[in-house]
Amino acid sequence: MSDNKIEWVADSPDALTQPLGFAAAATYCGIKKVPKRDLAVLCSQFPCSAAWSATKNQVVAAPVLISLSHLKENPSDMRALVLNSGNANAVTGERGLQDAYSMCTALAESFSQSGTASFRPNQTAVMSTGVIGEPLPISQILNALPALCQSAEQGLGGAAFADAMLTTDTCAKFGLIKSQGWTMGGAAKGSGMIHPNMATMLAVITTDAKVDHKTLQSALDTAVRRSFNRISVDGDTSTNDMVLVLANGASGVVPSSEDLQQSLDMICTELAKLIVRDGEGATKFVTIQVTGATDEDAAEAIARTVATSPLVKTSWFGEDANWGRILAAAGRAGTPIAPEKIELRINGLLLLKDGTPLPVAPADGNKALQPKEILVELDLGQGTGTVTYWTCDMSADYVRINSAYRT
Repeated sequence: MSDNKIEWVADSPDALTQPLGFAAAATYCGIKKVPKRDLAVLCSQFPCSAAWSATKNQVVAAPVLISLSHLKENPSDMRALVLNSGNANAVTGERGLQDAYSMCTALAESFSQSGTASFRPNQTAVMSTGVIGEPLPISQILNALPALCQSAEQGLGGAAFADAMLTTDTCAKFGLIKSQGWTMGGAAKGSGMIHPNMATMLAVITTDAKVDHKTLQSALDTAVRRSFNRISVDGDTSTNDMVLVLANGASGVVPSSEDLQQSLDMICTELAKLIVRDGEGATKFVTIQVTGATDEDAAEAIARTVATSPLVKTSWFGEDANWGRILAAAGRAGTPIAPEKIELRINGLLLLKDGTPLPVAPADGNKALQPKEILVELDLGQGTGTVTYWTCDMSADYVRINSAYRT
């Protein structure tokens, strides 16, 4: 058991470039229809071990395919990342693949010309987010990269990078972990098309800890399962999702496996929760705790089904304690349950015990849904399987935002 203190720092917009040896910058190059940052770069002064997790959607965006190819070639020697928002470069055919690779080539050339670092295109990754099915304005991106790489800053550029990631997000999402002699920073984007099997989002995590690829990958796989794969806004999984972790070892510190896991769990969970809090049109942040399931997989299946039920989510928005919808969702999750054993609480109010409704006045039930944060506790009374899941309500604003996304 480690006694190392691991400190979470929420108020650190430049978190990505706080670990030693990382520099970043961002600009507006004309991808977005409004003049907001839409192109960003990140570079490490030293070679990085990498770990990653990507979308399970069978329609995979070009930047994901190119990045995965490079990461598999150089899992212990990655150096840089280029990211654009406003265009997903997804379902764009051969041109999309060529454009994604061109971004990597230009990134390597631009950093080399700037004197910051020298590396090959296949030591870089590329991320894109935005509208699907439209070709990138690649010339604008390539023209902007030389000056952008020249301006990359250590310590401060992370805030601009976190801002450039955003699409329908209303705020940047970032966090920093300080440990004994080493640091881990992260930034994420995501607001809609959020669902497990890599929730629809992008996340970049940097650390100056010294960690080999296999150890880092194992820790990230566990962290993603506990965080990004346990959130949902609307049940849609995207074409572009990716989490990328870069560890450059600049601190010289080799963290214990426990400290590394705790840090990745913490940063991934906090970023995941920030995504849900900023869900498109969301007015409620909902934590679902399923206990007493036959095993963890059963608990997760039930939590996921409740979290993605439009009937449940709209009742939360309307502050209508129509809790029968929660039971109905649990019952169709595809795992055996015993209705006569179930206990249900909403924000501490006991509504159902041993499968039997309690005499709770409708007004009291509705009052339990009025806070902006809601805790749903569903005890199945069958075993030891437990899962915590995070989601939000579904409002009329969600329909408005997504009915006019391209226009």
